[in-house]
Amino acid sequence: MKKNIFTAVFLLVCIIGFGTKATIYSQARSQIKEESRMYHEMEKQYLRETREILKESGFENSGVNMTKIIEEGGERTYKVMVHNRKIKRLKESEKEELLNTLKSIEFSGKNCIFYHEFLVIND
Repeated sequence: MKKNIFTAVFLLVCIIGFGTKATIYSQARSQIKEESRMYHEMEKQYLRETREILKESGFENSGVNMTKIIEEGGERTYKVMVHNRKIKRLKESEKEELLNTLKSIEFSGKNCIFYHEFLVIND
C-alpha cells in the first residue's frame, strides 16, 4: 500500500515538474518571439528614416542594406551600407556630414551597435 502511494506521489511530482518545465519553456519562447517582432519593427522604422534622410539629402534612389549579428547574450551589431554613385562625388567633409546625420537616427533597442558605410564602386 505504501509503495502504491509513493509511486502515485512520484508520478504526480513528475507530471507537475514536466508541466512546469513546458510552461516556462513556452513563456520563454513567447517572450523571444515578441522581442524579435519588436526589433523587426524598429529595424524597419530605422531603414525608413535612413531612406528619408538620404532622399532629403538628394540621394533618393540609394541602395540601403542593413545586416545584423545577434550575440548569444542579446547584443546586436548592425552594419548599414549605403550605395549611390552621387555619394562618390562628394567631398570628404560632405560625406562625413551625411554619415553623422545617418548616425544620429534614434534606435530604441538596448545593447545595439551601428556601423555605417558608403559602398563606393569605381567605374
